[in-house]
This record gives sequence, structure tokens and C-alpha cells, in this order.
Amino acid sequence: MLDFIKSYGFLFTTLVTSTIAITIYFKNKKTKQLSWDIYSWSPIVTKLNHDIKIYYKDIKEITDDLNMVLIKFKNTGNEPIKKDDFENDLFLKLLDSKVYDVNVSETKPEGLPIEVYKDENEVVIGIKPLLLNPKDEFTIKLLTDKLIPEFMISTRIVGGSIVEYSKTRKNLRVLLGVAAKSELTMYVSVILAIVAAFMQLFRMI
Repeated sequence: MLDFIKSYGFLFTTLVTSTIAITIYFKNKKTKQLSWDIYSWSPIVTKLNHDIKIYYKDIKEITDDLNMVLIKFKNTGNEPIKKDDFENDLFLKLLDSKVYDVNVSETKPEGLPIEVYKDENEVVIGIKPLLLNPKDEFTIKLLTDKLIPEFMISTRIVGGSIVEYSKTRKNLRVLLGVAAKSELTMYVSVILAIVAAFMQLFRMI
């Protein structure tokens, strides 16, 4: 047994060292990522007939459908997103609808200073830059004429990205099948090397 340990002890040391190094690398890898998702949607008023009229803030008449849409934003990275990291205000441009009103529905933690507004043409929503620590999130509520509006985000984050949360989850599911990812390829290669080493070791015992 002692001879066996002397002969193959280096192999165990190499395997343990490699595993620890890889674990530390992925754990300490810094990512700056803001994710968004259409969290909820529900109709409030469907097409109105000529006998009923609804006004928004007693001024603007609502002639189309009226829907409530909740959009959630969350720092899904492990790095704080600072106010200065935003290239400009976070703009959401609606492509197929208009927004009657927008406000903040919820923040985590409570009290995040979210400033949100809409333009005069009712097609662009703006959110002022703010500090978001990892796992910080906020939800904005829209009143729109379409149940699930399409929109695009036109700002950028220094050293980071803004992604759709549902696509992020999908990418995680297919990540193991994407060989083009060099970091994943390295990780899988080391794991396979460890497995092969153990199999070779058991053949020698």
C-alpha cells in the first residue's frame, strides 16, 4: 500500500490541484450583466364600443385596448453595475405599441432610487442610471395598447451586457453543447482528463 501511494501519489496531487484551480477560476470570474424580462401581462380593458369612453388622467381618451405589463430588471452578474457604467439613460423603445403611463412597481432591496419616464410620443421609456449591486432588481409597470409589446433597448454598459433573462436561461441549458466556448471546452477537457486518469489508475491496481 505504501509503495502504491509513493508511486501514484503525484497523480492524486495533480488531480486535486487541477480541480481546485478550476473551481477558484470560475468562482472568481467577474461578470457584469443586467437582465430584463417581461414578468407579467394582463388586459385591463379590451376594445371599447362607441357607448363607453375612458379617459386617462381625465384628458387623454383611451380608444384601444389597455393592458398592464410588468418588466423586471435584475443584476444577474457578480459585479456591481455603477451609475457611471451606463453609457446613457436606459431606453426602451416600443416598436409596435404606445405607452400611456409608466411607474415603478417594486424594488429589491426596497428603496432603490428608480427614476422612470416616457417621451411625448409615448413610444420611448427612459430609466435614469443607478447603482445596482449583484441580485438587486426592480420592476416597472406599463399601461400600453398591446398585451405583449415588442421593444428594443438602446443603451450599453461599460464592460458588461444587457440581456433578455429568458434567453440567458436558455443559453445555460444549451451551454454544454456549445463547443465554441473556449472556457467551457477547457473545463470539459480537464474533467475528461481527470476521469481518464482515474480509469487508468484503476486498471493498474
